[in-house]
Amino acid sequence: MNPNRVTLAGQIYDLLIYRRDGTCLYNRTFTSAVPPTVEKEEREKLVYGMLFSLKELLPSLSPTTSAAPPTLKSINLPPLTLYTTTSPTGYTIVLHANAAGSSHCDWDERLRKIYEVWTEKVVM
Repeated sequence: MNPNRVTLAGQIYDLLIYRRDGTCLYNRTFTSAVPPTVEKEEREKLVYGMLFSLKELLPSLSPTTSAAPPTLKSINLPPLTLYTTTSPTGYTIVLHANAAGSSHCDWDERLRKIYEVWTEKVVM
């Protein structure tokens, strides 16, 4: 098996990778969950804006005050889920998936693997 191959279980709809400033560097639609109602570029901005706003809101909603800020890992809007991670270098990776078929996946590990492949093949 190819060590750089990332296998994903469940239905994946989109993969988006953003730069720290919110610029979408990669947008791949595998299958469409719903008919598009906005243009691709507009959707990229809306997804990043939503994630940015929620990340800003999280510290005020957190019941504890700790040195490490809370992290946003997923947004579940049945039947869909957005899985996200932000790398140490500031890339934000977003997977839009079917929530029903993906609850057993280790999405953190898969997003980390996507980041590794991204930095190895694209950034370097």
